[in-house]
Amino acid sequence: GSIQPERVALKWVVVCSCFLAIGLVWMCSPQRAPPLWKRIVFAILIAATTVMVIASPWWMHGHTAIAACDQHYIENWKSKPGSRGPQYDLMFSRAHFFKDSSSLFVLACIAVACVTASHPPSRYARGAVICSCVIWASVLGWATQKAVTWCGDPWQAQALVGDIIYGISYSLLITSFFLVFFLIVLRIEALEESWGQSLSYHIRWIVFAYCLLFIVNDIVVDSMMKHESWRLVSQYFNFVYLVFPLIIGVIACRAFMSPMQLLQREAPRMRGAPRAHAEWAARCLRAELIAVLLVVFSQELRLSFRPLIATVFSRAEGEVLLGVMGTFDDIANSLGIAIMCGVFPFVVRPPQPPPRPSSQVFRERSSRDPLLGPRWEQKVEELAGRGFTLGALLDFYEGLLKRETMPSFDAAKSTTNDVVRQAIIPLSRSSSTAGGGGVALSTVWGNGQSMLPQRMVTHNWSNKFLHLVAAIVADGLALRGAYNSVAMDLMTVEGVAMLRSRLQLFGALCITYWVCAFSVNQHASICGGFGPCPPRGTPERAEWEARRRDTTTGRKIAVCDCSEPKHFNTDVYECELNKFNAMMQHLADKVTDFGQVVVVDERFELFSRAWCVAELVEADFKGIPQSIQIHSNKAIDLHYSCLATLDVQQCRASRPEDKDFILERIEDVVAFNEKLQILVLSENGLLKDCVDPLQRASIIAQMVERSKIRCQGPRSESVPQSTVSEPETVQTSSSETSSEDRSITHA
Repeated sequence: GSIQPERVALKWVVVCSCFLAIGLVWMCSPQRAPPLWKRIVFAILIAATTVMVIASPWWMHGHTAIAACDQHYIENWKSKPGSRGPQYDLMFSRAHFFKDSSSLFVLACIAVACVTASHPPSRYARGAVICSCVIWASVLGWATQKAVTWCGDPWQAQALVGDIIYGISYSLLITSFFLVFFLIVLRIEALEESWGQSLSYHIRWIVFAYCLLFIVNDIVVDSMMKHESWRLVSQYFNFVYLVFPLIIGVIACRAFMSPMQLLQREAPRMRGAPRAHAEWAARCLRAELIAVLLVVFSQELRLSFRPLIATVFSRAEGEVLLGVMGTFDDIANSLGIAIMCGVFPFVVRPPQPPPRPSSQVFRERSSRDPLLGPRWEQKVEELAGRGFTLGALLDFYEGLLKRETMPSFDAAKSTTNDVVRQAIIPLSRSSSTAGGGGVALSTVWGNGQSMLPQRMVTHNWSNKFLHLVAAIVADGLALRGAYNSVAMDLMTVEGVAMLRSRLQLFGALCITYWVCAFSVNQHASICGGFGPCPPRGTPERAEWEARRRDTTTGRKIAVCDCSEPKHFNTDVYECELNKFNAMMQHLADKVTDFGQVVVVDERFELFSRAWCVAELVEADFKGIPQSIQIHSNKAIDLHYSCLATLDVQQCRASRPEDKDFILERIEDVVAFNEKLQILVLSENGLLKDCVDPLQRASIIAQMVERSKIRCQGPRSESVPQSTVSEPETVQTSSSETSSEDRSITHA
């Protein structure tokens, strides 16, 4: 009946060391998922180890494995308290092995799914993957120990091997227990913080007390149960211990149920993408609530049966039943964490409205229309042949950085509009052209030779030119995250040289792009002015004034005085500003693997520009592959809620005629808006790889808050209005302009 402090101390030194080691690996590991080949190798390792342990009796003893293992167990059997003989104990030893093997197989499947799954940069997701692997590893140890007990071990050191395996498995079990509840706390607190309301009643401290009581109770059970007085203490601990999972379960229900019920109540009052996203948010909360309750109540079931089994069943029977409860708890923990971290996306997949035919949205004008004729086709082919290489773009940018072509260039401030007006237009002017006109800068770079692009870039001219170049370089390097790290390298000439070397190594310097700023002949459209002057005091006037001044110096930009004839939308054949849809279709037909690169600025103004959103939906309808380049994940956090209110009617253009031209081609504005919102926000949308599992809590909280505001507002019994709400007013900065300047009228 004496206490064994040495055993207790050694045991918890091992547990704490294991916990600290896994925590250190978690904190120091990169947030992004490893490369695919590493994930596949690790998954194969998990699968191979699992098969080896499950099949260990057969590879040790062949086809007579069961009989040989039974004989080994009988020969090495030793009587234990509560034992009823060797045959009786043999039956339960065999049952233990097959029970642990079945559990190991299921947990290996979950661990492989977690390991191979791709996810956005997230320490939470990495923690969930590590947790699932730790649970698998602990059960792997138990199954190995049962195999050694039943069949013997090839190292002929059964006692030593069993003790080592037991210590490692127990340490991993305790570590996984702490990790599971820590991830649950993070998930609930993220929802609470994003919604701005108290939902969890300080669940962090409740879970901390639960884990502390777990340690104390385990020490009592492990070291002091032989003494009668300590049995009473242990029973008291068990009673108190059972209350904590119930408390955590009730708190989780409250944390998830309140916003879920609000979303379910308000979703029927919406339509289109907002309704789909409200339903998606409710499904997320429901799935995560089920996952948390699965974890909590499997733990409650395991603990509540422990004293009951000890008093009703024999030792061997009790160990098997407790093992079954433990198996259920392990699987519930691993599966619950996998659902919470988004490894199984089908659980929370949002309902996708059926895609509408493009004829319901756009009034198409085909390049093969006989009313347009060969002159139209010839201009489309000419425009499509103005691609340029990524190497040429880097050469141009390096000249800007050295201030050889634009003395006022400041990488941290200068916008694309500044560069077009003060570098691209002057460099593309040609005195040899009849009348002293000019050509597209891409034509100058290509010496007049046609070059079909592999990528078309959609961007807005109010974005920093540095960010445009950084996004294109990131695309060339096949980086699908944020381009801000590339932008930092582009701030210096040395950084440009380093990126050029990386691009050359990847063979990406020869990738060809089409960018309106370089590929449209600005001398045939906007070079001579900034369009008609809007009335004073209007937002349009502020935007017009911003386009006329250099962002860095604030001085007025001089216009080009070339004599190149100007062609706008009224000149159907010669205008280069009304053929983007036909050109995209032409390139999609002619160029293998042609795609669209969407460069999103730091303030997400691209989604408020009429030409840009039109190109997004047009490319999607034509089946052109699309990829997105964003400045940073923080930019998504700041502007994600505004994306749910995308409305082409509220988008802006540099002059009213451009917006009218776009809206005239849209047959069904509601269908267009729904398609735009689904394209950007859906599970398979452009931002699908940019949302962290904890950021998902923030998104859900924003949807709940909008539903709450809608619920508190005046209700109407009539048919619900359009689901697209009015976007917030966007303040126009001194640098604001966009790619629809391609249609602006000359002065």
